[in-house]
Order: sequence, then structure tokens, then C-alpha cells
Amino acid sequence: MSDRQGFTLVEVLAALVVGGLLLAVLGGVLSDLGRDLHANDHRKDLAQVETIAPMLKGLLESAIPETDSDSITPRHAAFTVAPPQAFDGVGPLRLELDVMRDRTGDMLVASFKSPDATALPPALAERHVLAEGFRRIELAKPDLGGGTVAPVTVMFQPKTGDPVTIVAEPRLSSDANCHFDPISMSCRA
Repeated sequence: MSDRQGFTLVEVLAALVVGGLLLAVLGGVLSDLGRDLHANDHRKDLAQVETIAPMLKGLLESAIPETDSDSITPRHAAFTVAPPQAFDGVGPLRLELDVMRDRTGDMLVASFKSPDATALPPALAERHVLAEGFRRIELAKPDLGGGTVAPVTVMFQPKTGDPVTIVAEPRLSSDANCHFDPISMSCRA
């Protein structure tokens, strides 16, 4: 008899079959885990938009776009807004919305500036990150011509799933014949 060491062909084939089955099961588990993580990211992105949507829409509806043609671009928007009621004596403010990119994706940042260079209260002087981690965020205001007030849109494209858009139109007065100016608290044409 010979004293050979090693595995027979049947043993090797059996080990390959068992290893293949283990890899298939592990692959299925990891695939499910990946789908769950993507679904969780999408829910997190939608929750961010749902959280800021009422505040952002209200802020944009009460704002007056700057008069220059560059006041709204896909990555920057500038408006004149009334100060929050808690800062009653501050006067009209310039609101700037900027889309910035970091390692997690696009983020929407709001900052307030005083038009006459007076100091703002610390809570207003800071830059505020409203949403972050999106594949793309874009600001837009269509040119409808003829003095027609166009809606301002903010589009959030999550890393997975369909984009979510917030549309804000200038607020109308109670008689709907003019556009309400929150700074002067009067109607404007």
C-alpha cells in the first residue's frame, strides 16, 4: 500500500459545493443589508426635506428676490426678508441660500446679512445648514416675463430615489390684487 497524503477528487468537489452554498447565502444576506441601508438613506433624506420644507417655503414666500439678474442661480439665491419676530428691531435682512458641496454631497446653507452692515445678533449671524448629504440640490426661478412673479423652486435629489421639489410662490394679500411685501407690510404691484 502506498502512503499518499492529500484529498480525493470527491472530497475536493464536496468542499467546493459546500463553500459555494455558504457564499451564496452570505451574498444574499449582504445584498439585503445593502438594500436596507439604501432605503434607510432615502428615508433619512426625505425626513430632512419634510423637516425643513414648511420653514423654507414660509421664508421664501415672505421674501422679495433681489433685483439683479444674478439673484437666483442654481447654486445661490439672495432675497430681502423681514427679520424673525424675536429680533424685532433688526430691520430688513438679506437672506442668502447657497448650495455647497462637501464629502457627503450637496448641502443647503442659509445665512443672514444686514444690508447696512450693522451687527446681527449671534443667532442670525451664523451660517445655518438646512439640509446635507444630497446628490444634488438646485435653486431655480423661471423667467415668466411681463412682470409676472415666478415661483422659486428648490430641488433636492437624494442619493437614491426620485427628487423632491419645494415650490414657493410670493404671498398674495387677502384681496389677491397685489403681492404682499413683508418688509413694508403693504401691497406692491
